Amino acid sequence: HGRPALRVRSLAAPVRKRSARVIGAIKVLLSLAYVAFFVHEERLKGFPFDRERVFLWLMAALAIACVGRPLKQIGWLILDWLPFGLLLVAYDFSRGLADDIGAPVRRQMPIRIEKFLFFGHLPTVELQRLFFPKGTGISIWEEVVSLTYASHFVVPFLTAAILWARSRTEWRRYVNRFMVICVAGLITYVVLPVAPPWLAAQEGLIPAVQRPVGRGWGRLGFTAATRLLDEGRAVLNPVAAIPSLHAAYSMLLVAFFWKRIANPVVRWATVVYPIVMGFSLVYGAEHYVIDVLIGWLYVWFSFILCRHIERWWTQHQLTRHQLTGDI
Repeated sequence: HGRPALRVRSLAAPVRKRSARVIGAIKVLLSLAYVAFFVHEERLKGFPFDRERVFLWLMAALAIACVGRPLKQIGWLILDWLPFGLLLVAYDFSRGLADDIGAPVRRQMPIRIEKFLFFGHLPTVELQRLFFPKGTGISIWEEVVSLTYASHFVVPFLTAAILWARSRTEWRRYVNRFMVICVAGLITYVVLPVAPPWLAAQEGLIPAVQRPVGRGWGRLGFTAATRLLDEGRAVLNPVAAIPSLHAAYSMLLVAFFWKRIANPVVRWATVVYPIVMGFSLVYGAEHYVIDVLIGWLYVWFSFILCRHIERWWTQHQLTRHQLTGDI
């Protein structure tokens, strides 16, 4: 009776190999089509710095990665990433919610705090006085400022996509902290709207400043990025200053991977990213220093809260399995 079983197994192995080759070929073709379409769209519309396009491109890449895997992974892809889409919508509509509630916009509060911390000086005004180019040319360091600022719309989501493809457990830990920061930020924007430096300057509350974070894109060839930035400024909440999510997400990346990076030199090198991001935000008149510091504080809060919840959930699951086993 053993011979038929051996024969069935010997026939099944080539079938599995052929199936794997077919699936591999399909994934290669889909990947090539993905890259070709991405290049076409980049030339037509520019690099996707807007959150919605980044989100869709990442979903398409993960869907291709799921080809050949169990169908339940497609379900996981939809269920896992749906909250990101909802958060994007919630963030975009936070401006209207703040207007409906009618919370007063704090204009003088951050100015007083900045002057208290920096002995009567405003860092944004001083940084632009020192570093803003006097001529019409664009300096190389301005490219760094523009790329760092724009990375906020790509890097956090790209990191989440890579983690999801490699380990849903690690992905879940990252996303938990990401969502806590985002939800806490949205609540703060509604309850405590604060005017950023550029708006305070327009209203004559501080000396005139520029919004130069997009200057470097022209030299890099990302002309569409400037247009997207202008469109986003017209739609998104202009008084969503505290906390700075740009500062928070850049620090989240460092804090999340800190213990996962074995090389101490590389580990400390990652600290450069949130520091350059903070400089770009303050220099660019997008945020005060206090906005950046509070954004970093929200990261600390997200880690404390998520660790407690994750430990409680682990203990809850362990107790549940023990009771089920006893029964």
